[in-house]
Amino acid sequence: MSAPLGVGVPLTAHDAPAPRRPSPERGQLFDQILWFGEGFCRAHAVSFAVPALQSAWLMVGHPAALYAG
Repeated sequence: MSAPLGVGVPLTAHDAPAPRRPSPERGQLFDQILWFGEGFCRAHAVSFAVPALQSAWLMVGHPAALYAG
């Protein structure tokens, strides 16, 4: 019985799988994932920044109103 590939046996370039060419579907899926990721991060950052800036403005200008709720 032989050892599993890479366990106790040095790997060579001959053992590597052949590279796959990207298909158009894979490229489209990758583009959609990137677009969603950028849009989500941007929207999440804005939705966090708005209340953070509002509370900072209240803290500096009107601390009593901020702490009163």
